[in-house]
Amino acid sequence: GMMRPYEDILWAYRYVMRRNFVVVNQYALCRLVDGGKIQLTPPGFLKKESIEEILDTIAMKNPSVMLGYTNENQRAYKEMTRR
Repeated sequence: GMMRPYEDILWAYRYVMRRNFVVVNQYALCRLVDGGKIQLTPPGFLKKESIEEILDTIAMKNPSVMLGYTNENQRAYKEMTRR
């Protein structure tokens, strides 16, 4: 996918996709300043660890990023991207 500057990422979290309670995919989901989103899917089976590394890297490059899926972050992101 297209890479964006780290500053464009306002909120990032691990997204887990399940079917019948079985994890079928997971990736780092980055929510952007323009309301868009980018999925970063690491290869291989140790996805949870790889995704944590991706999120750590984003936080290092952009200290103001909100990490983790919480109601507070969701609300704050909505406020930040309101037109």
